[in-house]
Amino acid sequence: MQYASIGGSLHCGIVHKKIDSIAALLYYDYCLTFPGEVKYIWSRKFTITTILYVCCRYALLANLLYLFAISNVINKVSLSVSFKGG
Repeated sequence: MQYASIGGSLHCGIVHKKIDSIAALLYYDYCLTFPGEVKYIWSRKFTITTILYVCCRYALLANLLYLFAISNVINKVSLSVSFKGG
């Protein structure tokens, strides 16, 4: 039984590291491509193509935030920030 719990916590730690890595790559991509997005997407008239682009582009971000919310990552971050500030 002891080995199963150690393996479970190790697996959980690896999963959280993978999620953090994916989030970092996603935000890095958003930072790199945002100037081009402003130039080519936001500065033009809204059409159905523009709306579809925005939905596809930011659906992944919304999904990632949902994933963090259900895995309690957001609650842990807000708790650690409030303890450091207080």
